[in-house]
Amino acid sequence: MRILFLLLLVLPATYSSFAQTASVLVGDIEETRDADATKSKLVIDLKIMGLDVSAERQVRLGAVTATTDSGITLDRIESPFGEGYEKRPKLELTLKAAPRGVSKITSLRGTLLVHAPTEANGGLVVIRKPITHLGKNLLPASYTDLKIIYHTTASRKAMIEAERAAEQKRDEARLDSLRQSGAVGEELADMAIQLKQGFQALGDAFTGGGDGKKAWFKVEGDYDRIVHIVVKDTDGKALTGFVGRGGNWANLRLKEPMQDDWRIELYLENDAAVEKIPFSLTDIVLP
Repeated sequence: MRILFLLLLVLPATYSSFAQTASVLVGDIEETRDADATKSKLVIDLKIMGLDVSAERQVRLGAVTATTDSGITLDRIESPFGEGYEKRPKLELTLKAAPRGVSKITSLRGTLLVHAPTEANGGLVVIRKPITHLGKNLLPASYTDLKIIYHTTASRKAMIEAERAAEQKRDEARLDSLRQSGAVGEELADMAIQLKQGFQALGDAFTGGGDGKKAWFKVEGDYDRIVHIVVKDTDGKALTGFVGRGGNWANLRLKEPMQDDWRIELYLENDAAVEKIPFSLTDIVLP
């Protein structure tokens, strides 16, 4: 493993919508070599300067093209967890390592995506009097392909139990039909039901039931469009931090049960809420 410490100021991009100058700088460069060359990789830290990056204005990388001094284009290695937004002004770009003998990346061009949400552009949806929205879709009708349904721990449990009871009846009816046709025996049918219930219990243990202080959100549609969810009190102070995820559920741990004078803020990705800033770096020396 070789690490290069490099600081390089590159093309600044100014946009009137930001009323400030945004610059991308290269920080640490780490190269990891493996006996299997296809597993060798290059990790480049990119630092964002000139933008106020926070939980409410996050950034991520869009498309990136890296070309070396030998004319080779280095493929990007995507994270298995997806390329999500970051609330810190630091991003990590992972590329396949260049062949030995390549000394630098002569051109690194890409796009910085800045989530700049407002209620007007639809990137921010504010839910006031949240208790009155229990069990309802929090998003306006303009979000035709995404639903976020608010639940407490108790209402989520009741909903899941009702869905499973209905599903179990359907499963038992299908298995009865198979038993009668002789396609499966009694023992195998019972085993199938027990196996499914076991997987459900495992899923419950993984996502966690939580106590009455958790806020739950069932997501129907593209979960990755959710940039951030936060609950704030009457003074606008954020009461939550980490957003947990399990399957198509997001959850927030609160210090006390949800109050109706609090508000839920949903930060969502859409075309109108994302600013695109092109950047270009040259002559990045490799480890």
